[in-house]
Amino acid sequence: MFFCCQVCAIQFRCLVERVKQETGWHQVDSLTIEGDRRGRMCLATAGEQGFRARVVFNAEGQILRFERLSAS
Repeated sequence: MFFCCQVCAIQFRCLVERVKQETGWHQVDSLTIEGDRRGRMCLATAGEQGFRARVVFNAEGQILRFERLSAS
């Protein structure tokens, strides 16, 4: 994968780990992320399962707020 900067790479890794922690999944098959610095909506899938969340990162790329949304 290519990331424009180190902060984006950290954000992605933190988000994948948090999704796995929240869902109990061993892996995430796909991750769709939309939004900007004020917050992002994400849809993660593993097989037929879906998981939605709203996430906000701090300036260092760590998760500042994480809100689980209804499953897709």
